[in-house]
Amino acid sequence: MKNRELIKSIIKGFLFAFILLRPFIDGLTYPIPNNVFQLIIIFLAILWLFSLICEEEKTIFVSRTSLDIPILFFIFILLLSTSFSSCRYIASHSFLQFINYFLLYWLVVNNVEEKKVKNFLVVLLFSAVLISLYGIYQYFWGLEITRKFIATHYRMEELPPALLARLSSNRIFSTFVYPNMLAGYIVMIFPISIVMAIRSKSFLKSVFLAISALLLYCLFYTKSVGGQLSLFSIIIFFLLFYFLRERRKILLFGGVFLFLGLFVFSLSFKSGKLPHFSSFQDRIGYWSASFQMIKETSFFGSGPGTFGSRFARYKLPGTMETQHAHNNFLEVWAETGILGLLFFLWIWANFFRAAMRRIIPDTFSHCERSEAIRRSRCEGFIPKQSHKVRDCHEPIGSRNDTQHLKKENYPLILLGLSLSIFGFLVHSLGDFDLYNPSLAVIIFFVLALGVILLKEERFYRVKNNFLTKTTLFLIIVLITFLGWGNLKEILAERKAKESIQLVDKKEFRGARVMLEKALFWQPKNPFYWYRLFEIDQNIAFSQKDSLILETAIKEIKRAIFLNPYLAYYHYNLAKLYWFKAIWERNPSFSEEAISQLKEAIACYPTKGFYHWELGHLYEFVGEKKKAMEKYKEAEKLLNETTN
Repeated sequence: MKNRELIKSIIKGFLFAFILLRPFIDGLTYPIPNNVFQLIIIFLAILWLFSLICEEEKTIFVSRTSLDIPILFFIFILLLSTSFSSCRYIASHSFLQFINYFLLYWLVVNNVEEKKVKNFLVVLLFSAVLISLYGIYQYFWGLEITRKFIATHYRMEELPPALLARLSSNRIFSTFVYPNMLAGYIVMIFPISIVMAIRSKSFLKSVFLAISALLLYCLFYTKSVGGQLSLFSIIIFFLLFYFLRERRKILLFGGVFLFLGLFVFSLSFKSGKLPHFSSFQDRIGYWSASFQMIKETSFFGSGPGTFGSRFARYKLPGTMETQHAHNNFLEVWAETGILGLLFFLWIWANFFRAAMRRIIPDTFSHCERSEAIRRSRCEGFIPKQSHKVRDCHEPIGSRNDTQHLKKENYPLILLGLSLSIFGFLVHSLGDFDLYNPSLAVIIFFVLALGVILLKEERFYRVKNNFLTKTTLFLIIVLITFLGWGNLKEILAERKAKESIQLVDKKEFRGARVMLEKALFWQPKNPFYWYRLFEIDQNIAFSQKDSLILETAIKEIKRAIFLNPYLAYYHYNLAKLYWFKAIWERNPSFSEEAISQLKEAIACYPTKGFYHWELGHLYEFVGEKKKAMEKYKEAEKLLNETTN
C-alpha cells in the first residue's frame, strides 16, 4: 500500500510538471518534443499499471467512469479505420496520439484526488499567464524583431505566403504558431479563471480576476472571430447556469440564444459585414470538400490523420489548401466514418449529461437530491443549519427548500470545467483544436478533472490473482510497444533534421546517409522516401548518372505506394519519366509520364498547373488537340483561382 501511494505521488508530480510545460511546445510544429511528451505519458501509465501488479490486497480497485465504454468503442473504430487505411503510416501515427490522450485521461482519473483538482487548475492558470504574457510581448515587440531577423537571414520571396501574411497581420500566436489555436487555448482556460475568482476571497479573488482580464486582453490581439464567438457563447451559458439553475429554463433560453446567434450570423454573412470574411469563405470551401470526402469514403473512413492527404482531390477552385477540415466533427467523420463520429460525440454527451445532473440539483430524483445536499454541505456550499437532510423515503420538501438548494448547491468548479469543454467544442466547429496535440492534451486533462468532480465513486473490482497480473503485464507490454514507436519517431526525426541541414549545405551524399538512417527507424514513412528521392534526383542530374536516376524512380514509387493521395508525388515521378523520354529518346517513358500526370490531376483536379503541364506533354508527343483542351482547362482553373 505504501509503495502504491509513493507511485501515486510520483505520478501526480509528473502530471503537475507535464500540464505546466505542455502548452509551451506546439505539437504541430515540433514533432520531437511532442513525442517526448507522449513518452512521458506512456512511462506514467506503465508506472501506474506496475503499482496495480504490486498490489498486495485481495481485490484491485480501478476507477470506473461513464466515459469508459464510449472511449473504448471509439478506440476500436480508430483501430479498424487505421487497419483499412491506404495511408497506414499516417493513420498509425494519429492513432497513437489518440491512445495517448485516453491514457492521460485514465491516469488522471485514477491517481488524482478531488482535493488536488484545484491545485492542478492553479497550475493550468499559471501556465496560461506565461503564455498570455509572451503573446502580449509578441504583439508589441516580438513580431517586429522576428520580421527584422527574417529580412536579414532569409530571402522574402522564398518564404511561404502564409508565413509572411501572419507576420504582417500583427495577430499574435504566442507558442501556438497559429493565432486561432491560441484563441482556442484561451477560450478553454477563461471559464476556469472566472469560477476560481468567484469562489475565492479578498486577495485571491483579485488575482484570478486579473488573470481573466489578461486572458481577454490576449484573446483580443489574436483577432480570432471564432475565439471571440466561442467566448461569447461561454459567457451566455455561464450566466444562464448561474442565474436560472433550472434545466427547462436553461434549455429554453439557450435555444433562443442559439437561434438568434445563427440568425444574426447569417445576416452578417449575406451582407458581407462579417470580419475576416475571406477566411470564413475558405472554411465553407473546406466544409463542402469534407462532405464530398465523406460521401466517397468507406464505412470506417480513410484513417485518422489522413484528411490533409486526401483534401486536394475534393478541393473547390479558389479555396486555399489545408491539412484540416477546420471542423473537428467533420474531420472525425471523414477519417473514422459515421460510427467514429457517433462514438466521439457519445464521449462528450456522457460527460455533459452527468455534469448537468451534478450542477443542477433540481433535475435529480429525490434520493439523488438528498445526496447532493449532503455532499454539498461537506464541500461548504450549504451551511449545516440551512437545510435538513431527509431520508430518501420521506416526502419531497417545501418549495423554499428547493429554491434554497438552487441558490446554494452549485459546484462552480465543475461548471467552469464543463464550460471549458463546451468552449473547446464550440471553437472546434470552425477550427482543428483536436488535431493540435498541445490543445488536445489540455482538453482531455480538463475532461478527467471534471469526471473526478462528478464523484461517481464507482470502481471496477478485480480479483488480485495470477490471471489479473498476467493481463496487466500484457497491457504493459502493449503500452511499451507504443512507447517504442514514439522513440523510433524521435530517433528518425533527429536524423532527418541532420539530413536537411546537409542538403542546405549542398552535401548530398552525407544527407543521403542521414536519411537512410532515418528510414532504418521508420521504413514506412512516405515523406522520408520522398526526401530521399529528391536527394538522389539532385545527385543524378549533377552527375548525369542514369543508375542513380533509376534509384530515385524506385524511391518516389515507394513514397506513392505508402501515400497514393499526394498529387506532387505523382507529378515529380511524371517529370522524371519525361526527362528519361528526352534523355534516352524512348517514347514509352512519355506514356508513363502522361499516366502519372493524370494521376496527379485525379489527386488534385483543381490545380491548373498540372493541366498545363499535361498539355505541354501532349504537345511534346504530337497530340495537339488534347494539348489545346488541357490548356483551356488550365486557363479556366487559373482564372477561377484568381477570382
